[in-house]
Amino acid sequence: MILSPKEDFKNRTLKALPSLLEKLSYVCSLRNPDGTYDHWGLKQLLGEAKANDTIHGIHGDLATEATRTPIRELSRQYESSGSPQRAPLTLKAPSSGDELLSDHLRLIQDSVTAIADSGNSSHPAS
Repeated sequence: MILSPKEDFKNRTLKALPSLLEKLSYVCSLRNPDGTYDHWGLKQLLGEAKANDTIHGIHGDLATEATRTPIRELSRQYESSGSPQRAPLTLKAPSSGDELLSDHLRLIQDSVTAIADSGNSSHPAS
C-alpha cells in the first residue's frame, strides 16, 4: 500500500515517539523562525515545498489535538517522557497567523511545566 507523505511521516517518524506531547514537541523543533520546517529526509524525498506543506499540516493536526486533550493527560505524558534533565518543553503553533492557537499552546506549555515543577518541589510539613 502506498501511503501519502503525511501518513508516511506519521507512521515512520512520529510513531517512534510514544505520546502526543512528544510528537508535538518534536514537530515544533523542526520549525524554523521563518515558519519553514527542516527535515532532511522529507526534503530529499518530496522537495522543500512539499515537505514544508506536509509537516505544516501535521503540526496543525497535532496542535489541534493537544488543545482538545485534558491538561491532566498532557501533564502525565510530560512527567513520563524522560529524566529530570529533559529539555524544556517548547510548543509553537504552525505559522498560520492563528494567535488563539499560539496562545492556547503557550498556556498548555506553561501549565504542564508548572504542574511538573510543583510535583518536583519539596513542600515543608505543616
